[in-house]
Amino acid sequence: MNEAAAACRFETAGKYRDIIQGLKNVSYRLNLYADFLARDFLLKLPIPGGVKLFYVSKGDILHKERCYALAESDINAFLDKARAKGKAFADLNSLNSRMDEKAGIDFKDIIFSEISSLPEDHVLAL
Repeated sequence: MNEAAAACRFETAGKYRDIIQGLKNVSYRLNLYADFLARDFLLKLPIPGGVKLFYVSKGDILHKERCYALAESDINAFLDKARAKGKAFADLNSLNSRMDEKAGIDFKDIIFSEISSLPEDHVLAL
């Protein structure tokens, strides 16, 4: 890019600049997605009359539950149930691995997009 600019090929330099910026953006998004797949999340979505909790692990929704009055004890009980289901899901997933890999990847992409668009106070990384 610098060589093209020094040689007064500004159009070429601009294209290089745009390509470099695009590659940086792709790298950043890939790192965000890899981080998403490596973590567990608790989602707290307000609904009429309460809150709906979701436990997301490695891009999969493993447990969901409606709470009418949300207290710390409710969250801890929810997480205990969700983690127990997570262990059972991991065992089942290893048995049924790769049955429909494309659909699984698409689903994780949708979950990633939805979590990325939620306000910070609705998402808790565990």
